[in-house]
Amino acid sequence: MRPITSGIGSAPHRLAKRLAKPLSATLGTISDAHLRNSADLIERLKLIDFKKKKMVSFDIKSLYTNVSIEGAMNAMKRALTNISEDELPIKKKDYIELVSLCVNFGTFVFKEQEYVQHRGLAMGSPLSAVMASLYMETLEVDKFIRIIGRGSKWFRYVDDILVIMPEESNINNKLRMLNDVNEHIQFTVEMEMERKLPFLDTLIHREDSSAKFSVYRKPTNRDDIIHYLSRHSTRTKTGVIIGFYLRAIRICSDEFLSGEISYIIEAFRKLMYPSGLLHKLKNKAFMISIRSDKMNKEGDYLVVLYSKGAEVITNFLSTKGIHIAHAAGLRIRDIYLEDDLDEAPLPGLAETLAQELLPRRGYEELRAAGGSTLEKTSPPVRLQQEHEAQAQGLIQEGKDPQSLLKRSPRKPLLQRRTSPRGCI
Repeated sequence: MRPITSGIGSAPHRLAKRLAKPLSATLGTISDAHLRNSADLIERLKLIDFKKKKMVSFDIKSLYTNVSIEGAMNAMKRALTNISEDELPIKKKDYIELVSLCVNFGTFVFKEQEYVQHRGLAMGSPLSAVMASLYMETLEVDKFIRIIGRGSKWFRYVDDILVIMPEESNINNKLRMLNDVNEHIQFTVEMEMERKLPFLDTLIHREDSSAKFSVYRKPTNRDDIIHYLSRHSTRTKTGVIIGFYLRAIRICSDEFLSGEISYIIEAFRKLMYPSGLLHKLKNKAFMISIRSDKMNKEGDYLVVLYSKGAEVITNFLSTKGIHIAHAAGLRIRDIYLEDDLDEAPLPGLAETLAQELLPRRGYEELRAAGGSTLEKTSPPVRLQQEHEAQAQGLIQEGKDPQSLLKRSPRKPLLQRRTSPRGCI
């Protein structure tokens, strides 16, 4: 039995999030085996001669909880020598001290008893993935790549490793030697079957001297995707579909692309998406994939609860260079279990927001474009007004309305969030 603690919402979580971003820039500076994503993997594999080679993948058992904190700190210090102090938000000495503070915060409560975890990184901490990867980079350079031997190629994405090695290599012997390096970092192995091997979301097809690629889905895949009738914004739904198309374009070799596109269309048609929309988004995805000047997503984003009226704001403000992101808003649990009795939001907040963000002329254009929908009271406010009307009826009947009033949703319609990209 091993403890797994989550760093999400812990005392140093927000600090760890700020510290992780500059540290992420050091990934790959110790060992060039680090992979950024599946696209990076495919580009590297295209340069390899697969003649008289075989493929094997190794997986590390429970990497985060088995990483030595001391070893991770040493790996971080080693990586920081590859960047200048100007790339850090504070002095390097202070930066290292703050990282140490975050990764050594291993307290947790179990059955009302407080414990301290002495080894391993917390699951969910923004620093854990970066620190674990840097720790693996040091082991790769110092030990693992030497064990694999000359003529082999070692690629790693966090705890998943792909190795291209000579046909005559003894895999079981290599596995034993890898597991002898560190008693806590232990590997499992998967060998290719019928010249195929899954790695990340890619199925690698080994040919005589090269490799082909297709999208890999686990046998347990059920295609549980957003239904067309679900209450998600249109942007969310179309974004998911375009994402599936872009993944197919990014991964699939020519001979597998048409089959993957057909699979995507059929999967979304089962979820009641119109065929015309699916083909339109397919063409849009192909246009995006060949576009050289990618859209710059840096800058300020304003987070607004999703509604049909909010979509009108988003579509219009995007033409003015103002970025809007939609939040899902209240859940059913928030509506019926929330006891927060702060002052209720006022109707027309979205319209007031548009007035503040736009000059007078732009605001009038928004009104002309259909902004009158913003005047409608939002669903959470309507629910609250219904509850209060029911409460007034109970008072007239001489009953206690307190329990009913506590169910009134009291969350603000507008949320302001801060992200590393400078969201407001």
